[in-house]
This record gives sequence, C-alpha cells and structure tokens, in this order.
Amino acid sequence: MNYWRTLFLLLATVIILLIFSPLSGRWNQPAELSPYLTDTLAKLGAQAAERGDVPIASILIYDNIIVGSGANDVIDANKAGGHAEINAISGALNVFGYSQFMKLDRKKLQLITTFEPCPMCRGAIAEYQIHDIRVLKYKSLRTHWYNWSQTLRAYFNSRPLYNPELQDSLFRLHPGFDPAKAKY
Repeated sequence: MNYWRTLFLLLATVIILLIFSPLSGRWNQPAELSPYLTDTLAKLGAQAAERGDVPIASILIYDNIIVGSGANDVIDANKAGGHAEINAISGALNVFGYSQFMKLDRKKLQLITTFEPCPMCRGAIAEYQIHDIRVLKYKSLRTHWYNWSQTLRAYFNSRPLYNPELQDSLFRLHPGFDPAKAKY
C-alpha cells in the first residue's frame, strides 16, 4: 500500500509541476538589465558562438559584483557539464572556494542567464542554493514537456544494484562524514 501511495504522490507532484512550473517565471514583471551586464552577456555568448558552441551566457552576481561568468563550451571543451550556468557557478566556486561560497548570503546572490536553464543546470542551481534567477529568454512549453519526459524516463529506467554498502563505505571515507547527519 505504501508503494502505491508514494507512486500516486509522485505522479500528482509531477503533474502539478508540469502544469505550473514553466509558467512561474513568466508571471513576474520583467526587470531592466544594465548596459554593462547586457554587454558582458553579449560578449560571452558571442565567444561561445565563435567556438562553435550554442551562444548562451550566464553571470553570477554577489552583492552587485560579478563573481562568476560563463558561456557554453560543451563542444569546444568536450565537457558534458559545459553549460553557461554551470560554468558561472564554477567560476564563483573558484573565487570563493566551496565552503566560503556556501556561506554567502543567498539574498545577495543572483544568476542572470540569456536562456532558460536546462534540467541539469536547474539541478546545479538548486544544489548551490541560488534562489534569484533572471532569464532573458524562456523556452517553449513543448521543450519543457520533452525535458520532463526525458527526466521521468531516466528516473524510471534506473535499476538498483546489490551492493549499496559500497557507497556507504565511500561516504565514511570523507573527513566531514557524520553518521548522525547522514541524509540517506
């Protein structure tokens, strides 16, 4: 019975997200972008296009200072994670270091991107607790439906293996591992 209840709740959540999530940002009033930030994004996107990559650019701002910037370099650098948003976050991590970055006041952190983030980038944005995201151009609802179908396919096609203790032993190797705070 617990299995069916969990499945029902998961499906209900997915349906609600499918209906409302792609529309949520579109309800907000557009904000102006300074000429300096517009120029920075334009240059980053143009650099990506010159390298043969999709011309998408992102900047991460903390307290009105650009702390990370990035453009797509998937093709040029052969990086699966070479999306503009991830590159901007990685740039900020290089500036601050992981621990210091995670201590930043999230109310002063803002990601600006020229194109709505893909599911991978949205995952990184959520993982690094970036709550203020500004998007110049949104994707179509059709694209959202396709992305969600791919995400659901990956979720339902995953299969358990018989040795979860391996990962548990790897977690215990980490110097900061605390069994009392383990989230799994």
